[in-house]
Amino acid sequence: MNVGEASQIASLAKGIDKKDPTLLDKEKWFTIENLYFETDSEKLKPGSEAQLDNIAKLLTAYPTLKLKLGGYTDNTGNEESNKTLSNLRAQSAKLYLMNLGIAADRIEAEGYGSQFPVCAENDTDECKAQNRRIAVRVLSW
Repeated sequence: MNVGEASQIASLAKGIDKKDPTLLDKEKWFTIENLYFETDSEKLKPGSEAQLDNIAKLLTAYPTLKLKLGGYTDNTGNEESNKTLSNLRAQSAKLYLMNLGIAADRIEAEGYGSQFPVCAENDTDECKAQNRRIAVRVLSW
């Protein structure tokens, strides 16, 4: 994998390798850095695919690993639309992984709308871009 040693994906990989039981905590999410979406779209911004490729490598290296993808939006628009869009984003990421050969039953995907922002201010373009994201958590190994 081509990820920084301090990245959340690297932390996830190390935890999986050690079978760290805290990874199974349903509150333990890892934001996939550098995976961003266009505003009001489930379309990935250019360059974002590399991080999903890294997730696919993890799933390939650990054939019994099951993950959940959480999709998120910024706070633009109403929450019902944001929930729908975030679900489309999570499903888009899942489809990308499936197109790389990962079985559908190894990946769950759910949208959470603008809940749980990583940039709480949510008031600048940069901050909003950080909130349009995908996070991942371990379901089982």
